[in-house]
Amino acid sequence: MLAARAAVRHGVVAVTEATELGLTRGQLRAAINRGDWKSPMRGVLVASGAPATWHQLCAIATVAAAGVLSHRAAARLHRLDGFRDAAVELTVPLTRHWHGSGVIVHRSAHLTPSDIVTVAGIRVTSIARTLVDLGAVVDGDAVEQALDDALRRGNSLRWVVQTLDRLRRPGNTGAGVLSAVLERPDRRGPLPDSRFERLLERVCVEVGLPQPDRQIGVRDADGRLIASIDAGWPDRSLGIEGHSARWHGGAQRGRSDQARDNRLAAVGWELLYAGWADAQEPDEFTALVRAAYDLRSP
Repeated sequence: MLAARAAVRHGVVAVTEATELGLTRGQLRAAINRGDWKSPMRGVLVASGAPATWHQLCAIATVAAAGVLSHRAAARLHRLDGFRDAAVELTVPLTRHWHGSGVIVHRSAHLTPSDIVTVAGIRVTSIARTLVDLGAVVDGDAVEQALDDALRRGNSLRWVVQTLDRLRRPGNTGAGVLSAVLERPDRRGPLPDSRFERLLERVCVEVGLPQPDRQIGVRDADGRLIASIDAGWPDRSLGIEGHSARWHGGAQRGRSDQARDNRLAAVGWELLYAGWADAQEPDEFTALVRAAYDLRSP
């Protein structure tokens, strides 16, 4: 029974769980001496055959601290964009003082059951709570990247805002950063398909171009949809499209893009492509967009 509990939590159980199942302290010491179990932190048992992974470290820390995974570690566990790597990071109740080697610990008096979910057997802050907390440890652009990813997956913006409103208070809670992100003027309208598209929009606006529309459907004279463009200016029939090997690589994809571009040209549209390098060093790209925009009459 104890092994079954450990199997769903990366080999980790609490000593209290073992005693609740009827095992005595003496039996547990004997199992550790035999090598069946290890005790890396006080109050924690780990099955000796379980692989040592980042998830296991998170499970050990949350059990030992009676806390929840949070902040960057929670973003990684939820697989939010921009947090592929993160150290173990926990939130514990304000009244609890706990320290673990290699573990970042936050204390909060405002962690409610609605803020806690279980992912991969590990107690972790919900996506909404994680987005609020992130602003305390990363900048607004990283928070926005995670927020956009969460919204693309179908998480409710209303849920995020309600969680934010509940947690607003003085201090470095992260709520102020998320609030500032939500108030950015270019967040109105459809959500970009990727962080890359948002970066492209912003480098265009920074050189004085109007905020482009997003997800523009272009139709022919008979009203048939011939293309959907990432962003652009319909009054100038000018679009910009993120171009990467992932989405536009290969001969078949190239022929598809060419056919679409030809259909756009037939109805007076011009489409400019940009890669990651153009978003990182945008001067040449934005100069081309600016020139194309100025040449095309509204």
